[in-house]
Amino acid sequence: MKSRNRIYTNNEIVVFWRGGDCMHSTLCFSELREVFDPIKRPWVNLQGAPTKKILDIIERCPSTALTFRWVDEARNESETSHKLFKGNIETFL
Repeated sequence: MKSRNRIYTNNEIVVFWRGGDCMHSTLCFSELREVFDPIKRPWVNLQGAPTKKILDIIERCPSTALTFRWVDEARNESETSHKLFKGNIETFL
């Protein structure tokens, strides 16, 4: 079976979406439609808003469906967010 997991990136962060973990709270697309639009493909466009706004939605997501990593690895070492992706990217997909 093909994984529903997806990876999206901009110049600052990498966003990991686990389709199987999504609770469908609609928080992401009801509050930041310019980034999260379930009608479009791909449904995530990280160019649609500043990274700070995207991270706010990720932090507020009630599930583990949305997580992230900084492109700058040094920032990951000091990141305290519980939404920081700590898994293996190669096995994520």
